[in-house]
Amino acid sequence: MAIERVFNRYSVCGLSDCGLCREINEDSILLNTQSGVFLLADGMGGHRSGDKASNQAVTLIDTLMAKHLPVATVPLDDANLWQKICRLFKKPDRISCGPNLESQSRLIADILIEANRVIYRDNQQAGLDDGSGMGTTLVGCRIVPALDKLQVFHVGDSRLYRMRRGELLQISKDHSLYQLWLDGGQIGESPATNRIYQGIGPAPSIKPDVQMIDIEADDAFLLCSDGLTDCVSDLGIADILQDLGSDNIEIKARTLIDQANRNGGTDNISVILICQ
Repeated sequence: MAIERVFNRYSVCGLSDCGLCREINEDSILLNTQSGVFLLADGMGGHRSGDKASNQAVTLIDTLMAKHLPVATVPLDDANLWQKICRLFKKPDRISCGPNLESQSRLIADILIEANRVIYRDNQQAGLDDGSGMGTTLVGCRIVPALDKLQVFHVGDSRLYRMRRGELLQISKDHSLYQLWLDGGQIGESPATNRIYQGIGPAPSIKPDVQMIDIEADDAFLLCSDGLTDCVSDLGIADILQDLGSDNIEIKARTLIDQANRNGGTDNISVILICQ
């Protein structure tokens, strides 16, 4: 996928690879450079039609966000301007106008919940309402350039990392049994790292995580499926992403995937890189 420019400030590149051990790529990525929304979904292993679920999830979420969330590319302290913008939308009561990003974050959570409802309903209609239907993880972000903010949201164990001054930090927190075990004091036997307790589709309800983080000068971000993190350590990822910039962003994305394949390529591998 070619490098794209976003808001004349950011560069973004997304790549997805089948890996060495899978016949079908069940990952899906979506880059909406007009709205600054970037989505990555990993069709859940062991569930039917994971590729369909991941594609359906990113498409539906992108559509709903484009419909109900304004693109905040102008200063947010002009209330009159934002009122004019909101009148352009068909459902202004559903839009968070102005600086109320907390309301926008709640709306993003509602959009993920709606995507889950749609895919879960499809499972039920197909007679797959016992947890065996299609499902997917989802991690995404939305740039709010007027405030130098990034809205981060996820369900499952696909991750978003921030690279700042050469240091890599995991921003999202896995919805996995292993993470619960870590949080609970590591009592008893460690569960498998790939066992998640929620995803989009298999169950009737989910609780998405949505958070807001600041974007500082030269910050970069990585969205990825566990096909990368299962095969490349955080230290390895950080080493590859040193000196990431718009002139090498595609090379860095390919290097991440190549390294995962060199280390076994046990799953589909997808990455989205964003840099300034």
